Amino acid sequence: MKKIKAQFTSALKWAKMELGHDVAIGEGVLLKGAGFVAIGDGSDLSGDIIINVVDAKSRIIIGSNVIIAGKVRLVCHGNGEIRIGAGCTIADGVTVICNQDASIHLGEQITIRSYAEIVSKSQVKVESGSVIGTYTSIAPREPDAAGIFHCGRNCYIHAFNFFDTSSSIELGDEVRTGPYDVFYTHDHPIDGRGLIWDQAVEMGEIIVGNGAWIGSHATLLKGINIGKGAVVGAGAVVTQSVENFSIVGGVPARLIRMRVASESLSSKIAQE
Repeated sequence: MKKIKAQFTSALKWAKMELGHDVAIGEGVLLKGAGFVAIGDGSDLSGDIIINVVDAKSRIIIGSNVIIAGKVRLVCHGNGEIRIGAGCTIADGVTVICNQDASIHLGEQITIRSYAEIVSKSQVKVESGSVIGTYTSIAPREPDAAGIFHCGRNCYIHAFNFFDTSSSIELGDEVRTGPYDVFYTHDHPIDGRGLIWDQAVEMGEIIVGNGAWIGSHATLLKGINIGKGAVVGAGAVVTQSVENFSIVGGVPARLIRMRVASESLSSKIAQE
């Protein structure tokens, strides 16, 4: 990384920082903590951003030509790493928190829209070209849980999506979701006596195959696999795995019909 040639109008203190050439840092950017931050060439940080590398072994690496808007919080705890690839855009109000020994890796040309939230207690990885929509939340809902979140290339995660990473969630390449989709990887038994939330926690991963489309207001429950090229209808509640190229809908979701998958489409999805 090239050495410092930046525009400073911000309050910088405590943490270690290394900047590339032509980095613009706006009014009110606060860097704090005891860790390390690197910002690549041509990146632009707007005002009122907090970058907190809490402990000496925490790291935030921002690639070249990254745009970060105002009121963004990047927080990284001990031995954790947040890595933001070249050409990413992070809109206003986004929160990214990496806990102890965890990681958040964003590939190149990723867009995170306003007020989205990403919290990692394990690993979060989003591959290049994907979009995370406004007010979407990616975080574990159980305090002692730490599932992995992996989003493939060129995915579009719509606004107000809710990803419970108590257990792991994997999205293949070219996946599309609708607004207000819910991915819930844990629940509680309902047959025992006493309060439901005092019962044991049951968890299971969710896997969504390449090229799948999840309609708006759909709910995916723990332990299911959505096949490649499948379609989940709007408002569906998916409680069982879904076959490749099938169309399901309803509460609970049931097979409506199979898609007519052309040879070229099947080949393209299989390769991704």
